[in-house]
Amino acid sequence: MRQSDTPALKRVSVEDLFANAVACQAKFGSRAGHGFDGVSALANKRFYGQKGGSLDTSGNTLQINGDWAFACNVAGKKTITPAGKGIYPDFAEMMDIAKSVNWGTSDLFPQYGMPSFG
Repeated sequence: MRQSDTPALKRVSVEDLFANAVACQAKFGSRAGHGFDGVSALANKRFYGQKGGSLDTSGNTLQINGDWAFACNVAGKKTITPAGKGIYPDFAEMMDIAKSVNWGTSDLFPQYGMPSFG
């Protein structure tokens, strides 16, 4: 996650949201963290948060892990899980791919008619 303010949110607002979610989950248990299924504080004012869902028609997840995040929506229902390859809730293989890609530094928002986010 970005460590500075953005046009959408101040960094302190993000830190407060996650700190409150961590405190709420500590007090009331899992799934009590402001909509996350799991949330925790990491080092250096970074956070982990995960939300997922599985329906007969789709599987969905959002994961934030330190400086990285992804959202995944899959049509259809998984019918088998390879031995030892449970992926929910962390989708480690997907996060590894996201971290290995050179995403570059171009601001893509203006290319799609939106103001620069950075």
